[in-house]
Amino acid sequence: SFAPGEKISDRTMTQIAREYMEKMNVRDTQYILVRHTDREHPHCHLVYNRVDNRGKAIPDGNDRYRNEKACKELPDLPCREKCIAALPFVARVGK
Repeated sequence: SFAPGEKISDRTMTQIAREYMEKMNVRDTQYILVRHTDREHPHCHLVYNRVDNRGKAIPDGNDRYRNEKACKELPDLPCREKCIAALPFVARVGK
């Protein structure tokens, strides 16, 4: 999320999401990034396939801590604090 009224291009938002994925070691997999305009603040949602293109699972252990570290390494953006505070959601089938 970004500050209400903040002007951020699709390209910049995509670049930040890709950089975040790289820092989270989410590579070589299918993903979708969706920008939402349903709120005052620009934001996007990122969903990725935990099975990479070689058929191997992308580890999700310690996501919360890896998320915090990755967000701290992102450029100093208004969204950084929200990213750090977010607890990643990992959908688990059958649990």
